[in-house]
Amino acid sequence: MRLPKSSVRHPRGEDLIRLALGHTQLTLDHIPGIYRQEGEPFVLDPAQWLWRSRVALLLSQCVRLRDQWSLADEPTYRLTKAGSYSICIGAWPKWTPIFHRESDIAHAMNLARALCLDELVNYRERRDALRRIEAAPPDLVGTLPAAARNFDGCARLAASWMWFDATCDSPRTRPDAEHLKAFDAALNPEGRLILRSAAEAICVADEDLVRQVGSGDFGAVDSDRVSEEDRTRVGA
Repeated sequence: MRLPKSSVRHPRGEDLIRLALGHTQLTLDHIPGIYRQEGEPFVLDPAQWLWRSRVALLLSQCVRLRDQWSLADEPTYRLTKAGSYSICIGAWPKWTPIFHRESDIAHAMNLARALCLDELVNYRERRDALRRIEAAPPDLVGTLPAAARNFDGCARLAASWMWFDATCDSPRTRPDAEHLKAFDAALNPEGRLILRSAAEAICVADEDLVRQVGSGDFGAVDSDRVSEEDRTRVGA
């Protein structure tokens, strides 16, 4: 049935609910810290960061409703004599989303689709594994390109880079944006591959290896372990 004209021009909250809860298996574990798009700069300016964080939070608030609503509850509309639509049967879940702009809903829907195409990565597990890594171990830092090793605080910058690349979330100890952007440029594709493969190894390792990395006793990671898909991710 055709919905009210307002929903034809712009997606509404109901469209996001229908997509996220009715047609995906998204949970809070699958939502990254911000909404990122392939091919973008590694470090975003504050204004971009703000609205992209808002989009991710909007989707997070939506998936929280999973236990309260299913596609079978979607309301059926009927056309009244006055020419307006009213709900005949069913109901939408009650939620109060954060302040958002009209375009945020469309972006949240795009984020939901992209996360499903990425095979529902568990970002919570990535955050849990990498949160304790405050500085990359010397053996790992030693494999980075010379231009990156020459940065002051290279080990901490490398840890922040791995966190942000793997979790799409702001680091716990956030470095200067321009500093991190320059560090990313100095890494070049080879250095990015080394850090990305190290982060991947940490995220799939057991607790003993995670503690070992946190203490700085960690060898170089074989970049051949990284899949071709990882080589084409944002920042490579």
